[in-house]
Amino acid sequence: MQLFALLAAGFLGLPQVGLGSNANMKSGPSLHPFDPPLTHWEPTKPHVSSVPLVVIPIHLASHFPFVTIRKDDGKDPAGGWQEAQATLPFGRIYPWGYTMWYCDINIGVPIRHSVKGIISPATAASESARVTNSVARNMDFDLPQGIFCSRFRPAVKEAFKAMYPVGATVQKP
Repeated sequence: MQLFALLAAGFLGLPQVGLGSNANMKSGPSLHPFDPPLTHWEPTKPHVSSVPLVVIPIHLASHFPFVTIRKDDGKDPAGGWQEAQATLPFGRIYPWGYTMWYCDINIGVPIRHSVKGIISPATAASESARVTNSVARNMDFDLPQGIFCSRFRPAVKEAFKAMYPVGATVQKP
């Protein structure tokens, strides 16, 4: 539909209503004294909303490669420590293109928790993906990248406390 309107307005010189603003409309000669003047649209720049069509917070468990930092000695009710350093992708898709950026984050969880028991690297990774996706859905994607990331990490830390209370740490690497 938009392609037809652009073709009609720009190439064929057909009258158009509702394209662009009135500032972009120019009157042309009339074919008959009682006919309305022909108008054509002169594009200056695309009029595209800055509201994204799609926001992309798709973090996978594979984004979180947990490694053992301190082995579990098995002597206490809980023990050991594992961490993952991730560079998480974020993006917005607009009608005219897309924007991508990344946030670095370091997440640490115990290997053995006093209530949850043993937390495998795979479990830690899947829970990290679940928490970060949950937080990302509520973030303001119009923020500049640095501000976005500086607000994202503390929000993930708070979400871990509520969604997966194992004493996780979240920080900038």
